[in-house]
Amino acid sequence: MRTSSLTYWGPGRRSSAERIREVVGDAPAYLSFAIDALDPALAPGTDTSEIGGPAPAILCRFAGLRFLGLDVVEGSPCAVAESTALAAATMTWDHIALLAPRD
Repeated sequence: MRTSSLTYWGPGRRSSAERIREVVGDAPAYLSFAIDALDPALAPGTDTSEIGGPAPAILCRFAGLRFLGLDVVEGSPCAVAESTALAAATMTWDHIALLAPRD
């Protein structure tokens, strides 16, 4: 399995998602998503939130990739109003939806 770490969201999330798809191609992929990549409005429970970071819905742009698994890391269990945990749950749910068979 090829490994690649693409953490730059650059000038647009769409172009970044397209670049990820280009690098991964049809190879199996494992996604490790750091909660601190999200905008602090979505995930205040991390030490180093990224202003303007991607929304959890970024995963929908990865439909068709051959994911083997996912982990969500760097969330704080002490987050206010559980919004960080909800963002992690959304990332996980979106990943599970990507694994569903398509007709």
